[in-house]
Amino acid sequence: MFRFTIRQIEIFLKVCEAEGFRRASDALGISEAAISHQICLLEEQLGGALFRRRRGAAIQLLPEGEEFREAAILFVRQGLALGQRLAPAAPHPTSITIHTGPHLLEDALRPALPDFLRRHPDINLNLVLPKARRWLKQAILADKVQGALLNVKAADELPHSDLLAQTEMALFACPTIAARIRANPALPIDLLLPNSEHPDAAAQIRYLRHAGVHFRIAGHYPFHDVGIRMAAEGGGALVVLTSIVTSLAPAGLLERVQNLGTWQTRLYLSPHLRPDHALALRQFFTTAAVGLTASSGD
Repeated sequence: MFRFTIRQIEIFLKVCEAEGFRRASDALGISEAAISHQICLLEEQLGGALFRRRRGAAIQLLPEGEEFREAAILFVRQGLALGQRLAPAAPHPTSITIHTGPHLLEDALRPALPDFLRRHPDINLNLVLPKARRWLKQAILADKVQGALLNVKAADELPHSDLLAQTEMALFACPTIAARIRANPALPIDLLLPNSEHPDAAAQIRYLRHAGVHFRIAGHYPFHDVGIRMAAEGGGALVVLTSIVTSLAPAGLLERVQNLGTWQTRLYLSPHLRPDHALALRQFFTTAAVGLTASSGD
């Protein structure tokens, strides 16, 4: 009846999600050779290639593959719905935990979360702050977390992740302090830093020292919006992502004094997630992250 088997569709979607045969093999617990054989057989049965294969490069979906993936996801959803018609009770939503940073959580994800949960009642999405960046990196390498969305300086801080957007890290201050810094660039800068309990506190101090910023601590803040308000009132300068200032500070209250480098918004999703769940999450996080950085003009 069909030109494919359900198992072939499962393998194809896992290869798409894992972006390669090796990670799909690890996720499904079968050999790469078996993965390759099933994909080749599926392409033969369908009468055309789904992937572009180049020696030494990662496989890529062809336009025909993209079209087939969308149809396959719909096929799986309809099959699951059909199987539930005579079920005694609706299944509980799948609980998925994603680790993210305070800025992305408060300014990008929470505003968009109600609509996502309404459209995906089968997903119970938990957004949490990681214990520490180093812990999260080790947990990803050990395949012990379901996902993470973070602003990072370099890709290796979030292994196996995809780049969604970019934003600038910069030094911001009210006009009076900005003028003082420009007039005396050799003097230490009075800086407002996150509280020591803040997830970004230690990482920000390390980044400042690595960037060669000479500073003395003028105060601490528990939340980004509090830090923005303190800086606007002349309490000190801030080293912060441009997207944070754009989303929290009215125009003109703070000036960008110095760019300190480009940061990346990167997404990691476990290859063990259901393909349709992974696709829905990727679309949600991509839209939220790109929308946030687009508003900052970066």
